[in-house]
Amino acid sequence: VIENSAFQAATKLKYVTLSKGCQIIENNAFYNTCIENIILPETLTTIERAAFLNTEISSIFIPASVISIGEGPFASGKLREILISEDNKSYKVIDNVLYTNDSKTIIQYPSLKEDINYTILDSVERIGEYAFYKNTFLTSVTLPSELKSIGYSAFGYCEKIEFLEVPDSVNSIEGYAFSN
Repeated sequence: VIENSAFQAATKLKYVTLSKGCQIIENNAFYNTCIENIILPETLTTIERAAFLNTEISSIFIPASVISIGEGPFASGKLREILISEDNKSYKVIDNVLYTNDSKTIIQYPSLKEDINYTILDSVERIGEYAFYKNTFLTSVTLPSELKSIGYSAFGYCEKIEFLEVPDSVNSIEGYAFSN
């Protein structure tokens, strides 16, 4: 277990390889670190909320063993690429965007994904916390007609978004959802 905030603000740490025995990375474990690269072991089952918030990671590979991912796990201004094992049964990556396997929640959209327009899958009911956090390219996001909730800081610091229509189905918009 890598406990809550275990490496928080470790500004000299750049590369991490976790041992095979590691199963859980808790909330904010690597928050505000300078980590550029991390290798997650095949024994990892859980990545909790904001585990890698505000890191320097540009690419992440999620092993098949991961069955639980908290919201905003990789939110930063540096993420370009999300990769996942073909054998992962709980999550999937579509067009470089991380979703739950049932496609009901969008977990993470890379902050450095260069598309200016994005249409979220029709099946999505929740936009997770920090899902689009610090994306510097998007100007327009099309939300699904059956969307129910928008998570905390979901579009935080997305300074170029000019168009986003919230459907009538939305019954919850959490704090700082659209903050700059």
